[in-house]
Amino acid sequence: MEDIDQLTLELLMNKSTYQKYLSQTNPKRAEENRIYKENLHKFSNNIMKLTSDYLSNPDEIQVTNEVNEMLDTFGKTWVKYFETKELENPEEYKKSQDQDTLFDESHMEDVNISSSQLKKNPILNKRLNYSMEYYSKH
Repeated sequence: MEDIDQLTLELLMNKSTYQKYLSQTNPKRAEENRIYKENLHKFSNNIMKLTSDYLSNPDEIQVTNEVNEMLDTFGKTWVKYFETKELENPEEYKKSQDQDTLFDESHMEDVNISSSQLKKNPILNKRLNYSMEYYSKH
């Protein structure tokens, strides 16, 4: 019964409230989650690079069996997700695909962002750097 209660809490609480609850009821697990998130952040650039390389050419990526299997599962899961979304609402999905192509490679040269704007917005800076890495390969 306790497992069901725990699952209910995890699914129904928002993440920050659940983390507060977890830190009070299970400090060890809360600490494990905190360390995991720190490590995820620490290695995020490497994860993004490897994921990008996998998406560009899945047959060329050789890391470890565990990572390769995870990347295959990752890709299959996303494909299944988007195929389902497409079936649920094909018009809305088509619209979102059209919006994604507004900023394809041919439009990248039209983007003019000052370095001061990048410094003010770290998210934009990170995404632009990631995009530039991606487009420099293709």
